[in-house]
This record gives sequence, structure tokens and C-alpha cells, in this order.
Amino acid sequence: MNHSPNAPFRNLSPGLSNRLTALVATALLGYSPAFADNISSPLDDEETRRHGIFIDSLDVSLVNVEVFVTRNGEPVPDLTRDDFRVFDDGQPVDLTHLYRVDGGYRADEPKLPQDVTSDTGPAIPAEPSSIIVLVDHSFISPMSRKLVFDNLSTSLDTLMRDGTRVMVVSKTRQVEIAQGSTTDRNDVQAALDRLAITATGTYASEVRRTVQSIEQSAVAIQGRQTGRGPSATTETAESDARLAYQEAQSHSQAMFADVRASLGLLRDFLASLAGLPGRKAVLYVADRLPARSGELVWQVWHAKYGRDWGSQFGASSVDAVLRDFDSTAEIRELIADANTNRVAFYPIGAGADAGPDLFGAESRGLARPTSNFTRLSESDDGLRWLARDTGGRVAIGRGDVSDFFDQLSQDLTHYYSLAYPSPHRGDGQTHTIEIHLRQPDGSFAPPAGDLEIRYLAEYRDKSADQQMADRTFAALVLGVADNPLEVRVKIGDGKRQSDGHYSVPLEIQVPVANLVMIPDATSHWAKVTIQLIVRDQAGRVSDPQRIRLPIEIPHAGLLQALSESAVYATELTLRGGAQTLAIGVHDDHSATASTINLPVDVGGRG
Repeated sequence: MNHSPNAPFRNLSPGLSNRLTALVATALLGYSPAFADNISSPLDDEETRRHGIFIDSLDVSLVNVEVFVTRNGEPVPDLTRDDFRVFDDGQPVDLTHLYRVDGGYRADEPKLPQDVTSDTGPAIPAEPSSIIVLVDHSFISPMSRKLVFDNLSTSLDTLMRDGTRVMVVSKTRQVEIAQGSTTDRNDVQAALDRLAITATGTYASEVRRTVQSIEQSAVAIQGRQTGRGPSATTETAESDARLAYQEAQSHSQAMFADVRASLGLLRDFLASLAGLPGRKAVLYVADRLPARSGELVWQVWHAKYGRDWGSQFGASSVDAVLRDFDSTAEIRELIADANTNRVAFYPIGAGADAGPDLFGAESRGLARPTSNFTRLSESDDGLRWLARDTGGRVAIGRGDVSDFFDQLSQDLTHYYSLAYPSPHRGDGQTHTIEIHLRQPDGSFAPPAGDLEIRYLAEYRDKSADQQMADRTFAALVLGVADNPLEVRVKIGDGKRQSDGHYSVPLEIQVPVANLVMIPDATSHWAKVTIQLIVRDQAGRVSDPQRIRLPIEIPHAGLLQALSESAVYATELTLRGGAQTLAIGVHDDHSATASTINLPVDVGGRG
């Protein structure tokens, strides 16, 4: 699917009329498959046991972990499975898969591409990698954005030299795809040029304005106290302190709401990346991702007023106030989603403005904060967490970032891929990972000294349905489609209803030969799950609709059925105009999934 420069990623505005109703349960070659409605399967576990179908699910979820091992910045080669010890929630797990990627080629235990001979077969290219340049206009200044874009432009050849695909994404109040995934350097540069001139409000300017306002109040108080201004009274001082407190409170509340909304958008976007094949590196262009909104402002307030009025206003310390504006839990959730979807964050930006630089030339004459501001965790702690706990790197507040781009390129082509069966069976919860390396004495411990290891620190163990919903969402938003089951889709002409909407017939065909059939005493059974999502021309997205589709074929008809398709027919109620339909089909027995992206012009209007 091609995206225009301003195509919206997701608009959660209500109003999309999209209901899926079972219209027809068609027969398969004269046989009667037990087609389900769009909520649950009529063939539950108890019924399955009565039919004599004893199935141990083949949909075993593997936890994939990309591990970067370097010594003095250079990749460490020739490690084997026996050199790693992996702990999931503190418990050791057995690795079932390990391979090394070197120079973009996969090396199994542990040959390099140049070592390949006619005896060992051809070198195997590694999974494709993608870089997503995500520009967060909410948390980057125009000056910083220009600096990052200039550095990025000069490094594009380095980042894209191995055929790495690049996508450019913009985030303000919603996420928009400025350039779809491409290997064309010119297209990426054109998208960056468009974003470079985008005018948005900045977080830094709002922090500066609020701090200046508090400082001006403090200057007035100091003038009265030193005799260089009107005489100070307790009532006047308290009034100034209260007004400054209210301004700091209002600032923190607004920033906290923005941060939470921003994290929600990022989580939605990560869900779409789940369907993008291979490893994903998000080059996150931002100066800051506040973990505690308003921290710098409250440090200024407390330095000026805290001793006299802090306890009275319930602000005895900065930490006490910031408990109400702490986004740490939401950032941890974002990290877990990133790791589940094989996304590593590489934040890059100018970082926090601190000390005199925060106020700028326009604030000359104002009193400076009396505290030393050693804690500025609102500035970039969230960014550093994202990098550290997803296995990425960070370049915040750095001048020369050429080595940062070199390291990013290296990370995409030199790493170890580890995998083990999840011990949690898709419980939807977040779990931690810790990896130790073999020491010279044979013991295992975290690396130290000049040896560095980076990897995802935690992940969310999604169920098969959740993973399928993410892949279907990726097909909808990114146009990423993969169809190993060879699913075919037919969509009919929409019939206008009295309310102005259209009834649109939809038929999904799944070749029986591509499904895993499990026999019982009288029949063969397949189990298929279908996911449907629709986006209308305004960018509104429906909730995923799930259809369970058990298929029964008597033994006598199996041979003929293998040359035919199972058919599911339903009806969509849609608005007129351009729509995009994403369909995911999952063979529950083999854990094979197909995703399809289908543009539809409902009612003949574009």
C-alpha cells in the first residue's frame, strides 16, 4: 500500500460504523463445516474431547532475543549456545535456537560468509532489517531537529548501504507516515526535508516560559526583602508562592497529559510494526521523554518557595509532588511492547536545556535558580530507558554523532539471535530477561570491563490472537502483507441502506491443502481464526473482529477437499467512500498466518 506524505496513521475518533455479521455459513463441497459466528467457536474444548480430537497446541510461542556482544565497541564473534545463560523471570531456560548474523548473513554455529564452501552450501541472508525514523514534534526543538536532520542526511548512505529499508514517521497529535518503507535514499531525504520545516510548538519553550514566570515572582520577592522594592508582607509572599505553585501545577498537568497521550500513540504504532518482518530499529528523534513531568519547574519552585511554603502546599519535596506526574509505568509498558515486536530504540536529540541555557538571552536580569539541578530526569531519562532496555543506543546531547550512526548500522548486521519457548503460554503479562556470559573459569556472570552486552530486558508474552491482531493491524497501516496460506478474498458491490451506509458482501477462501488437518474417528478437522479490521477515508479504525472457523471434512471426502477451498462469507456495514480492509487468517494447528491488505471503494465514490 502506498502512503501519501500526509496519510494519517491512526485516528481514534469515534463514529466509524463497522459491524461484522455472519451472513452465510456456506457448505464446503457439499459437506457442512461448523462455521462459527464472529465471537466464539461452537466447537469448545469439551466438544472436542467428545469428538475424540486430542490436540496439544502446536502454537508454541518463541521468545526471540537479539543480543549484541562487543569488546571495545567491536562485535565479538564465535560465541556458541553454550556461552549464553538466559533467565526468564529469574528462572533458567533452555535455548532451542541460536544463530549469529555477521555482515548481514546468517551464520549457524558459527561460520562466516567468507568461510562458506561448496561443502557447506550457500551463505544465508539474515532477515531483513528496517530503520524507522520517528520524529516526535512534541518533544524536540526546531534547532535540535535541524541539527539531527543534517547529521542524518549525511549518514543515510551508511544506514542504507546494506539494502536496509527506511521508513519516515511524524508524530504530533497523531502518527503519520511521511514515507513508507523504501530502499530509495532520495525518497527518504525528501520526507526528511518536508518534516524539517514543520512548525510545531515545543516542550522546551513551555518549560522556559513557566520557569521564567516563577523566577519573575522570585525576583519581586527578593526585591521587597532587600529593600529594593515594595515592602514584603507574609500575605504578599504567600500569595506569590501560591500563584507560582498553581502555575507549576498547571504546567505539570498539561505536560503529564501530553506525555501519556504520546506514549499511547507510540504503543499503537509499535503494534503496527509487529507485522513488519525482521528486526526494527526506531531512530527516535526527540530531545526528551519526561519520566516525571514538570520536574525542572518544580525544582525551581522548591528552590524559591519550598522552605517557607512547601509543607503548607503539600509540596514538602520535589519527589512528593512528582508522584502525581510520574509516567514510569507507562514507559515500562512501551518498552515491553517494543521488545515483544522486536523493536530497538535509538533516541537522538540535543537533550535537556539546563542552567543558563534554559532561559536564553531574553531572560537576562532574572535571578537564576539557587539549586544546582543535579536531577534532570524529566529531560531524557525516558529516552535512556528506551535505549537501554530494548537493546538500542542513545545519542542525546552529543555533538559528533557519526559514530552513533556507524554503531546503528553495525547493530543491524552483527548480532546473535537467541530463542526459547515461552514458559508463560501467552499470558499477556510482562516478563524480565537476564543474560549471562561464560567466564574464563567456566562460570556465568554479567559481562564487565571492556565487554558489553545489550539485549531486551523485558517483553510481553502475547497470545496467538494478540499477535495475529498486531499483524493484521500492520497490514492495515503499513501495507505489509504476507500470504503463505494463499488466501483469496472476494468483495462484492455494496448495497445502500436506508441510513446511508452500505452492506458489502465479503468472501474469504482458504485452500484446504494449505491447512493442517487433524483426524478423529470419522473426520478430519482444521481450525482457522480470521481477524478483520477496517479503516475509513477519515482514518478511523474499527476494533479487530475475530471469527473462529472450525472445519470438518469426513474421511471419505478428504481427497477431493484437498483440491478445493473452505469458504467463509460475511457482510460488512460500511460508510461510503474509500476504505481499507485488512484480513488476517491463522491456521491454529500449524501456527501459520496470512495477512492481506485490500483497498475498497464503497458505493463507487473515492
